[in-house]
Amino acid sequence: MLLVLGLFACAQTQTVTVPFIATVNGDAFACGQTYPDVGSPGDTIDPIDLRLFVHDVGLVDDSGATVPIDLDQDGTWQYQNVALLDFEDGTGACETGSPDMHTELTGTVPKGTYAGLSFTLGVPDDLNHIDASTADAPLNDTGLWWGWLGGYKYAAIDVSTPVNPEFYLHLGATDCTDAGGGSYACTLDNLSAITLPDFTPDSDAINLDLSRLYAASDLDAIPDGVTDSVSGCMTLAGDPECGPLLAALGLPWDDQAAVEQTFFEVQSQ
Repeated sequence: MLLVLGLFACAQTQTVTVPFIATVNGDAFACGQTYPDVGSPGDTIDPIDLRLFVHDVGLVDDSGATVPIDLDQDGTWQYQNVALLDFEDGTGACETGSPDMHTELTGTVPKGTYAGLSFTLGVPDDLNHIDASTADAPLNDTGLWWGWLGGYKYAAIDVSTPVNPEFYLHLGATDCTDAGGGSYACTLDNLSAITLPDFTPDSDAINLDLSRLYAASDLDAIPDGVTDSVSGCMTLAGDPECGPLLAALGLPWDDQAAVEQTFFEVQSQ
């Protein structure tokens, strides 16, 4: 009887793979490579890091409803409804030193016809303030953890230029306080809900386009040491370099309203 039920369940679902790629001005992203004419004005960048968490991944069916993907629990990259995407391989200037990469999501959905993808960039609130040193993978990556109060770095996207040895984008929750009882409250959760129409599973990929991310950023900007202490954006209130970067992620910042994200796009394989 159990075997029959298992076969019936399998017949009602289908496996799905969601590939992600990263590019810079149309060229494939890779550690150890250099990319000219990035940002405004154009500059040459060398990758240091490119990792990000996503959660609540779903496919959009032909009626417009979002159907959650039941992620494979692989013990390394995918846990509950969260996954870590990792595009750096530890070569060149990439700083983690790990050769391991993870650039696709795998799971199952009910059988059906799907024509879109949705997900949220970041770590969900109920997992964001746990202890990374004792968490299950991939949330055990202490290099992407700011502490209980700050939670996780949702994204670590770092490059160097001839002027700036490190230009950071570390996205996370902003201005968090201890609400007591093991809970935390943050002024901004900085979770970006992404919806991409015209995505066909198993034939399309999601492109992370760094040239779009940096399109309005001066990657050679030098911090003034007063209102800005680090090159790039560490998601600290008042940081002038956060505005264009968070706009590309579809997030508001200070008095800047949210606009349509430009970092993620569907690309045919």
